[in-house]
Amino acid sequence: MRNADDLLIFLSVARGGSITAASRAMQVDPATIGRKIQRLEDQLGAALFAKSPKGYALTDDGQRLLVYAQSIETALRDAEGDFLGRQDKLTGKLRIGAPDGCATFLLPHACARITKAHPDLAIDILTASERFDIHKRDVDVMITVTPLSSKALHCQELSCYELHFGVSHDLAARMAGGLPLTDIPLISFVTEHQLDPALDIPPAFRHREPSLCSNSAVVQWEWVKTGAGIGLLHDFSLRHDYGLTRLHPDFAIARQYYVSIRRDEMQFRRMKRFLPLLQQAVKEVQTTLSA
Repeated sequence: MRNADDLLIFLSVARGGSITAASRAMQVDPATIGRKIQRLEDQLGAALFAKSPKGYALTDDGQRLLVYAQSIETALRDAEGDFLGRQDKLTGKLRIGAPDGCATFLLPHACARITKAHPDLAIDILTASERFDIHKRDVDVMITVTPLSSKALHCQELSCYELHFGVSHDLAARMAGGLPLTDIPLISFVTEHQLDPALDIPPAFRHREPSLCSNSAVVQWEWVKTGAGIGLLHDFSLRHDYGLTRLHPDFAIARQYYVSIRRDEMQFRRMKRFLPLLQQAVKEVQTTLSA
């Protein structure tokens, strides 16, 4: 393997899932990309992609090569930044997987702040309504509500937040007028589809069995907002201008977000710079939304 360009093309096909997508991303004609992928497979003596009408999917050998290719890509960008005097600027693309509450209310604002300061950095946000495998590099950064314990990962606290029982202004007014709590539907997660038990309402705080359930925190938020019932909501989603308020202001369940990356990525300047930027931006957004 003598040509780093072939590895970069391999990365583009892996990320885009097709030669056509890689062609658009790299501004290289599809025939050239196809030849380079074939050359790479011939040099390595391995099939890197399983080809189907749905596109190109990495084989096990392709997954193995992906680790090396991403490390080379990051090293090249770090070297370019060093020699061109852009040590403080982040470039390339990072993909973040996060629970949908965090991905909906916090990350859009936080990531926009980061890319404003680093315009050559692209960020993808994937809502974790499905399970991502950070070990297989589905994402570069994984945000969770419980820490990931793999020795292959670096995991640290991202931020703290609270869960409160939320209620719409209209429903709160009806309750003040005498509507009993036991008559109000409870909104919660679909138990068998929740990504983490820490997201659910603790049994001690259930006044009845939930009658409206979803695996999405945002769907639950919409139900509460429309007055369909009460449910546990993130403190940063309970703004007055959303038409929501806390049912019991003094009651809260403390939670944390944790951020994980692959430990082998910590050797690169880009990730070392990105993590503190993300942590700072998320905390600033939380402060703004809670004001």
